[in-house]
Amino acid sequence: NQTQPKNWLRLELRGGASEPDAVGAVLRFQLSDREIVRHIRSGSGYLSHSDQRILIPSGDPASSVATVTWLTGKSERFTNLKTGSTIQLREGTGESQ
Repeated sequence: NQTQPKNWLRLELRGGASEPDAVGAVLRFQLSDREIVRHIRSGSGYLSHSDQRILIPSGDPASSVATVTWLTGKSERFTNLKTGSTIQLREGTGESQ
């Protein structure tokens, strides 16, 4: 694969009041005219553990908006996410929805 990567963003969710690994949380990422939805789950893979971080394409960092619905039912919004990096989203640190 010789294609140069474009803008990307890797998100790692960390629960506070809910499950620490954020298993069961739902991530919604607004990308221009579409929404990407990812469910944090566990137990995938055989004789190994799959990476729970979420890798998504990203456009303009100023318009990057991620909404996380935690197991507690609380939703938080995270904005201005820096592209080309791994960002940890912690429960209780986003804007409440």
